[in-house]
Parts: sequence; structure tokens; C-alpha cells
Amino acid sequence: MFLFKILDKNIQNTLFKYSVYVENIFKTKMAYLISRKYGISIEQYLNEKNYYLPINFQRREKRNQTLKAILAVATDNKYKNDPTEYYKKYHNHIPAWILFKNVNFTDIIDLYSFLKLEDKLEIAKEYCNNASQLKDEELVELLKNSITIVRKFRNRIAHNLKVITYRAKGNNLKLKNIKNFLPNQFIGKNDYKNKIGINDLFSMISSITFLLKNETLIFQMFSELKVDFNLISLQKMVKKYKKVTNFPQNIEKRFDIILGKEK
Repeated sequence: MFLFKILDKNIQNTLFKYSVYVENIFKTKMAYLISRKYGISIEQYLNEKNYYLPINFQRREKRNQTLKAILAVATDNKYKNDPTEYYKKYHNHIPAWILFKNVNFTDIIDLYSFLKLEDKLEIAKEYCNNASQLKDEELVELLKNSITIVRKFRNRIAHNLKVITYRAKGNNLKLKNIKNFLPNQFIGKNDYKNKIGINDLFSMISSITFLLKNETLIFQMFSELKVDFNLISLQKMVKKYKKVTNFPQNIEKRFDIILGKEK
């Protein structure tokens, strides 16, 4: 059991590390878009007129709460020693790319959900090199679900909650959507028949791979994951770990596909 926990913690630490890159990339894309389209001051880029107004009352309230939560970060004294306060003091405004560094990941994802459709699509297409293969709503759904999967698992890792059997229900990855943006043979129909990679820990790996959009970071992540799985002292636990987490039994081969060692 002790060795099992070591293996689990090693893998969680690796995935947590690269989920932070995912968060930073997403925040940068969000900040760039709303600043370019709506202005560089908070009054401009957080103006509620720039965001979709849901018909549903609860969703409308959620939108308003999200905007207020992000706005509140600008006046929170706990950030007095960071760039947020510096820009407020010396530039009389706080750019989105500065403010978003301190904004909760959940709030940024929620803000994305309230963007106008054209804005959602613009960001989604930045992640999708061959976006023409999917319908607009499929692109938006893929981005929203994949980044939410990363956030949900990352939160559980950060709070030391059980991860190996957790499922990110309500944010399933659809095979026809995600397979277009992952290497051949990394995930397939047989995986989905066995409910592998839909909303489990393996879906977090697929989501991070899709969202990083950086070959160097992707290569580094899979190199580190392979090291985690190949530690000789933990080999007795690897097979059990794969079963409990719902990982493919040949996951090392999937790593080699990413690393270019398997055709």
C-alpha cells in the first residue's frame, strides 16, 4: 500500500505541474482576446455588455457573480506586493493579463462560458489546428470540457482528495472530438467501449496534451510520466494502479507514441 501511494503521488505531482501550464496558457488567451476586443481597462473588458446574458435566471446570476468575483480581485489587499497593485498605482489601470494571474481558475473558466459565441470560437480555434473537422458547438464543448476536467482533477490533487477513482461527471470527452487533436493510436474506440479516457484520470492526460499546445512541454510531461511508471521499485504496483485508475494496460506504449518511439 505504501508503494502504491508513492506511485500515485508521483503521477499526481507530474499532472499537477503541467495543469499549471494549462491554466496560464488559457488565462493568457482569455486576457489577450478580451483586451483586444473590449479595451485595456477593467471598466472596459469586464463590462457586462461584452458578455452573453443568459435567459435562465440562475445562469444570469452566475454571470454577474463571476464578473464581481473577478473585479473584486483588483481591490483585494492581499495582492498589494504583486504586479496587480503596481499597475493600479503607477499606470492607473490593470491589464487583463496582469489581473487574471490572481483570478481563480474556476472564475476564468466561468468567464469563458459567458463569452459571446464568436469570442468562444476564436479562443477554441486557437487550440485546434484542424478545427474545420468539427462543428462550432463541438469545438466550444471540447475546450470547455477538457479544461474543466483539468481543473477538477487539479483541485482534488491540490486538496489531497482521492483522485484515482474520481470521475469528472458532466464533462465527458467525446472520442470523435478529442481524437482529432491527439496522435493516432493514443486513444481509440476500444478505450471508450471500456469507458477509458471519458472523464477519468486518463482523460486529464488527454486534456492536458490537447491544451498545452507546446511540443516541448508535452514531450517533457510524457517523459516524466514514463519515468513514474518505469521505476523498478514500484513495478509490482503499476498493474494494480492501472486497473484502479482506469488507465490502459499498455499506457507505456501510448507514452512512446507521444515521445516518437512507437509508430
